Amino acid sequence: MSKTIGIIGYGQFGKLMHKYLKGYFEVRIYKRGGEHDTLEETCDSDIVIFSIPVQFLDTSCALASKYIKKEAIVMDVASVKVQPIEILKKHFPNNEILGTHPIFGPQSERENGGVEGLPIALTNVSLGNNRYNEIKAFLASELKLKIVEKSAKEHDKEMALVQGLSHFIARALKNMEIKNMDMSTHSYRELIRLKDLLANDTWDLFKTIQEHNPYAVDVRNQFMGELQELVEKLDTC
Repeated sequence: MSKTIGIIGYGQFGKLMHKYLKGYFEVRIYKRGGEHDTLEETCDSDIVIFSIPVQFLDTSCALASKYIKKEAIVMDVASVKVQPIEILKKHFPNNEILGTHPIFGPQSERENGGVEGLPIALTNVSLGNNRYNEIKAFLASELKLKIVEKSAKEHDKEMALVQGLSHFIARALKNMEIKNMDMSTHSYRELIRLKDLLANDTWDLFKTIQEHNPYAVDVRNQFMGELQELVEKLDTC
């Protein structure tokens, strides 16, 4: 198994990865303007993981490509897969590439009491069977994550509903500032729970889910169309 992991980007999820990987690997961290390792030091790792918003991925890959060795595995942890994988393939044509999407974040990890049983989607682009199986075994046996294998298109089509719709609704509920009340029903409390679960997600993550998933706009339009139909039905009945 690889001995060193470089994490490029040290936001909420970068810190969560560090928490769980540092017991198994030497972890190097690069954050622009941060007091960690240099980009060159971080890229000189057996596995390099990009943990940054998709809108900044192309620029970051261009910078990192000067330092990443050709035998290194290159990975991402983006919430969408079609666009990030195309970017990784463009900048690292000679590297083995694995797309991942840990379908959880710090809030889910806290509520779950750890990451055991939480899902992670894997999209194997060009990783050889032995190294791929080794990584899958580590994720399943050591971190005890639930492995979900999807193509990039399959992933994004499914997540346009799973994340695109839920985050869209939750962001609206957050902006409405809904809160618990004396006569809250179970269904209303579930809306508050949805809002609270996603309340601390960054705007960059929201933009990634909504703007960088090629299927998300159709789901949003369908949802808005259903709302409009309901309003029109109320007005005519």
